[in-house]
Amino acid sequence: MKINLLTFFFLLLFSNWALAQEGSDFSWSAYLDTYFGYDFNKPRSHDRQYSNMAARHNEFNINHAYFLGAFENENIRSEIGVQFGTYPDFNYAAEPSDFYRLIYKAYAGAKLTEGVWLDVGMFPGHTGYESVESLDNEIYTRALSTEYTPYYETGVRITAELSEKVTLTGVVLNGWQNIGETNKSKAFGMNFNYQLSDAVELNYGNYFGDEGTRFTSSKYRVYNHFYIKHQTSEKFHYMLGFDHASQEPLSSNLTETFYFLTIIAQYRFSEKFSIAWRFEQVDDNSQILISTNTTEGFVGQVYAINFNYHISDNAMFRIEGKLYDTEGEIFTEGPEVSNSNQLIVGSLAVRF
Repeated sequence: MKINLLTFFFLLLFSNWALAQEGSDFSWSAYLDTYFGYDFNKPRSHDRQYSNMAARHNEFNINHAYFLGAFENENIRSEIGVQFGTYPDFNYAAEPSDFYRLIYKAYAGAKLTEGVWLDVGMFPGHTGYESVESLDNEIYTRALSTEYTPYYETGVRITAELSEKVTLTGVVLNGWQNIGETNKSKAFGMNFNYQLSDAVELNYGNYFGDEGTRFTSSKYRVYNHFYIKHQTSEKFHYMLGFDHASQEPLSSNLTETFYFLTIIAQYRFSEKFSIAWRFEQVDDNSQILISTNTTEGFVGQVYAINFNYHISDNAMFRIEGKLYDTEGEIFTEGPEVSNSNQLIVGSLAVRF
């Protein structure tokens, strides 16, 4: 069954590509993100902790690659794509079927009225600032607020362009980054994006859902995400983001919380060269999202700096240095434990 479905995906993508050459409503794209990362804690398994991106230590590898076919006309749209790389290996690890790791996007949509679309299937997460595709981000690796919130979702999505400046999105989902359902409940969320001006963008999103499973008690999660992006000049912009959530068993008043504060800035020296910084303040002491496999939660700061060479609009080479500094000893360092971790990673990514 898996082979038949995979063959179907590739045939669909090939047919989309062939039709796209004829100027139809079909199009296709491909993406390749390669990397080499060196983790100074030298994990014995070569698997880096607390990361889905550039997740392997001391080896050349493919972070993310996909083939994507798309169709869109005045009333109908759809996207279906297959993927591979260490990103889906790590980020889809909790899915009940290995086959799900192959699915990058798979949804179909219909226009309900002018500016309003209904999509059903698997699509990108409705909240968050950073994208799954590194070319769209200032920093190569992702913030923990991105790594531990949904990259993808499965369910129903309604997107309404209320004006040239305002877009509202509502979703009903299987759960928090699930393809395969884990309980009987459905989750809900929305996202509000307001382009205040050419220079300022405001965004707010939320999520409400039961994060228990068929085998565990119910845990109701309320998640809020906000960011503001400011383009101060042609060369410089920054983003300030804040994520906060509470989670409690449905049968008690015990509430646990976490928050992420994220600041990203980028300065572009020229058309080809830029530098970017990111600072994160993280507090998940209750291990709601970030499981440390210790008695101590993830509380601390993360720093990153990137030097980027923009080869073209669809290709980039970059080098990143990253430092984790936590209150507790939650990093494995050989046979020992540590409260810090350092990473150097280089990447070449191309989109076709």
